[in-house]
Amino acid sequence: MFIILSRATLKLYQDLSNSICKFVKMYNFKMDLKRQKTFIAIFVSLSFVLGISQHFLNFWGLNFLNETLILLFSVPVLTFLIWLLLNRIWNICVAIPKKRWMLFFFPALIAASILTWYFFITPSIWHKIEIIPAAGNNSAGTVELHELKTPPGRVVKPSNLEGTGGWVAEGGLLRTVSANSMPIEYSFFGPVNEPVNLLFLHSPDSRDVTIILDGKKLEVELHGGDVSLKSVEITTSYKMGIPGGLIIFIIAAADFFAFFFFILFIWLIQEIAQQVSTEKITAKAEFFPSHRVSMIILLAFAIGLHAINALTSPLIVASDSPSYLQGAIHWLQYFNLDGVPAARGPGTTFLFIPAFLLFGRNPWGVKLVLHLLAIAAVLVLYRLGWQLFKRRSFAFFSGLIVVLMPEMYLYSNIVMSDVPNIFFVLVCCILLISTIEIFSWKNLLAFMLAGSFAVLLRPENVTLLVIGIGFFLIKIVLEKQDAAKQLQMLGVAVLLALIPLVYWSAHNNRVHGFFGLSNYADEVLYDGWIYFGEASGFQITDPNSIAVQKIAEAFKAYDKPVGYTLVPTGWELYPTLLEYGYNEQQAIKLLGDAAKDSIRKDPQLSMNLYLLKLKKAFVPERTTLMTSTFPLAGEKPRRQQDTKYFDSEGAVSTSLIPLQRKAYDWLPEFNRYIYRPLVLFCLTIALLAMYQKNFLLWMPVIAITLSRMFIPITIGIASWHYMLAGIAILLMFIFLAIENMRGFLAFLFNPKPE
Repeated sequence: MFIILSRATLKLYQDLSNSICKFVKMYNFKMDLKRQKTFIAIFVSLSFVLGISQHFLNFWGLNFLNETLILLFSVPVLTFLIWLLLNRIWNICVAIPKKRWMLFFFPALIAASILTWYFFITPSIWHKIEIIPAAGNNSAGTVELHELKTPPGRVVKPSNLEGTGGWVAEGGLLRTVSANSMPIEYSFFGPVNEPVNLLFLHSPDSRDVTIILDGKKLEVELHGGDVSLKSVEITTSYKMGIPGGLIIFIIAAADFFAFFFFILFIWLIQEIAQQVSTEKITAKAEFFPSHRVSMIILLAFAIGLHAINALTSPLIVASDSPSYLQGAIHWLQYFNLDGVPAARGPGTTFLFIPAFLLFGRNPWGVKLVLHLLAIAAVLVLYRLGWQLFKRRSFAFFSGLIVVLMPEMYLYSNIVMSDVPNIFFVLVCCILLISTIEIFSWKNLLAFMLAGSFAVLLRPENVTLLVIGIGFFLIKIVLEKQDAAKQLQMLGVAVLLALIPLVYWSAHNNRVHGFFGLSNYADEVLYDGWIYFGEASGFQITDPNSIAVQKIAEAFKAYDKPVGYTLVPTGWELYPTLLEYGYNEQQAIKLLGDAAKDSIRKDPQLSMNLYLLKLKKAFVPERTTLMTSTFPLAGEKPRRQQDTKYFDSEGAVSTSLIPLQRKAYDWLPEFNRYIYRPLVLFCLTIALLAMYQKNFLLWMPVIAITLSRMFIPITIGIASWHYMLAGIAILLMFIFLAIENMRGFLAFLFNPKPE
């Protein structure tokens, strides 16, 4: 039966295909080349104009004349430019294999859909609402309006309502006082297709009303029945009563096609740049300083800026900082690692021990370690830039990225693992590329050992080792040269990398009672989903979860009057669970089980929360804590220094403090208008770089970048600083965009492939 149906379906498909071909031939449906280009140019330009003008000018909120002028002046000009571009690139686009088109097409649709959702802006226009008391048998009744709420949730005061003849404001509500009360008219500026909520008194003495909003009429029956409050909802429309949903669909479609064609354009730039030979560009001697001179310039610049920052800003011991310090202090007292908290690896302990040995309680010891790692990261990223681009200029500007990254200064003055993590992720990245280029014992062992230390620094860095091993296997399979020998080398290197990880897991089993690198993951999962979700207004907690019920029981029994927010974090619940009788591992496991049960409860709600996490994560952070400086004369310190671990610290020179404060004051504008857009643009370039033909060079870098950005915010709280190790690499993709644009422009001025 199945075979018969399959044959029938195939026959139907063939008949349909033949019919379409006959129709095309009969009506000459296939347009000539010129008409095809013209149609595409008009469609693309219209999508761009509608999308861009809505985001920057609120296009659909303008009057008809302005809308017409924008379209008349913008669309023809852009259409002509796109038509000229199509003339140049048409032949080479047609020559791109269909497989590459298909590989691009479906991911591009998904990316355009995500960008449309992320950047969508509902149009806002002026709306007019009328509330008309009904005439008829119950015209002698009264109308009581208790509340008028316009989008987005603004409550209108009775004093703001117009045309209130025959109405009286009493106690925050409006009431009719005569049978001939005039209609209430109120205009407001707000989004379309959003609800307007009204609250009336419904009673035997009430009077029916008619509500007219943007030309849409709604009859509301308020007379009769028991005394109660009746809620009425009516949705705003577009101009001339056009349904708001229709306009939103048009805007979403314009945004979608605009983003899709933008992604397509960037991809075509990359494809054309790869197809066109760049021999003439790279063969010439590069007019740029040598590696030594470039690195000296970068180091001088970095040392100068970090010196200013270190001299003007105190070392901050944040709430999480003690867990990074306890291991080093314990080692100085007992010469063992038993003092490292179960939630942390020993990586920061190894880094901070020399600081305490040399400087004791002087905070400059730890501060120097953090700033020196930030400065060293400049050289590492310089090396990575050279590996990827083989151009001294791009290597120099890659190093400059780390010099100018605000977080390299902000987190060099906070006792955390962010700066060390960035440094060792970058080191792993360059060693991975070196090993792929030259598969030798030296390179392989260096990567494995650096990756092992990165895991001891932060357990989530185990993905670095997984990515590295995966691409080493791909290289061995693809090249098929000395495969057996290379597999043996890889196996031995993996075993060597596992030794410190297994040792530390056994150490945790002996000291803390669990076998693993850290017991922190379950608490991170709880904060990332239940705490973040509930704090963001998502009722994601599963009340039927046994773990949730046990946590709630302990929380009620040992409720803390101080220190708890409306939504407690995992670390706020942790001591309560210990007081209730759970041991450390049971308490952490309860938090993890509660998070897992809640995520599984409602997959759609969990997906909506994850989309919100993605949206909030890409917003740079700036807090008073991070931008603290030493006080000037006569000022009170913004934050009292913690003297438990360090002695009090004072400013070495106050003359540089105003300069540092100006830099901090400018940081929000830099983050909003330069940093964040640049990161989002580089993310687009990184995703498109997956189509680079030099797969083994670019794909490992992309994999590390995306894993360091999206794994932390997927598991934990959506926060910019959890993505910093990935962002440091991601910003380098701006140079890939420049390189692609160079090749593309060379082709435009000389369209014949070289």
